[in-house]
Amino acid sequence: MNSIKNQAFSRLCRILTAQEQTDACPPIDSSLWPEIFSMADRTYVLPGLHQALMAKPLDDQVPEPMLETLDAIYQLTLARCEESRAQIEELTQALAAVNIMPVWLKGAALLTEDTWQQNVRLMGDLDVWIPEPSEQQSALDVFVELGYLYNPKHSEVSYTKHHHYAPLIHPRRLMPVELHKHVVRQTLSNLLPDAGAKDRLDIVDWQGNTMARLSLHDRIMQSLIQCTIMSPPQMGSGKTSLMKVLDLLRLLQRTGRNELPASVVDDISSLPWRQTMSQFLTWLEKDFGIANPLDYDDRYCAAIDCWVRSGKPPLSFTLQQVMHLPARLGNKIIKQFKLSAG
Repeated sequence: MNSIKNQAFSRLCRILTAQEQTDACPPIDSSLWPEIFSMADRTYVLPGLHQALMAKPLDDQVPEPMLETLDAIYQLTLARCEESRAQIEELTQALAAVNIMPVWLKGAALLTEDTWQQNVRLMGDLDVWIPEPSEQQSALDVFVELGYLYNPKHSEVSYTKHHHYAPLIHPRRLMPVELHKHVVRQTLSNLLPDAGAKDRLDIVDWQGNTMARLSLHDRIMQSLIQCTIMSPPQMGSGKTSLMKVLDLLRLLQRTGRNELPASVVDDISSLPWRQTMSQFLTWLEKDFGIANPLDYDDRYCAAIDCWVRSGKPPLSFTLQQVMHLPARLGNKIIKQFKLSAG
């Protein structure tokens, strides 16, 4: 069933494709714009939609009140990004004072680039990795000295086996900070091992201090992992964050070929990742025109279509979650008992 919501979602994806692909977005029927706006809101890409419309350009097709609203949202998000950049600079400088080099990840990495204004997006936190395990506690001490506190919503103990420490918040700073022990979960270290990422770091002088970002290969891999294996909620629900997908698309543009690098394809081709990646890449090819180098598997496409159309996950996913509920509740009870027992 190709409802107006599904049509709007498909058009939104085409608008967000590489800016030079103007032929990928033919004229849009005026009746679709309210749904396109709604879909952009649901998938966290209203600022990205504004940028894409201005760049193609397609702004002359958008109803004036909607365009004014998009511009206001973009300006507010830009101001938040500027404040986040100042926060990153403060943290980088404080770490440099104790000879610790931070590696800024994901959205934070985008904000440290000269082209950051081309990547304005919503952010929930700042992710930073300290590659040397022996320096991680010192980095946490630096943050505490700056006035950061552990978020009372999260137990520090519950993060002992996590790939990052418990989130830190500051009463006078915009963004929570997550200090990573590892780039990704250790169960995914075969895809993105810390040692390899450390060897390939892109070390730069930024605002007078030394910091680093992951290499382009590793940023693409981390972005791909964020869109698939580490996606909250699970892919089977069909609920997707186009914001994270847009990050991946922008990174792929930098390869000059607008496709997954062969080195990334080699890493995701083996089991147990291949099936999940094939489902995601089948959808990426369908809605964004990025060639799928793996197997055709349209189950993720069907799940997204269901979520877009109804706002609900497929029935098969819901039933699966219900069947697993007793085990999850049991694990939660055991976890809480262990935490209370110290």
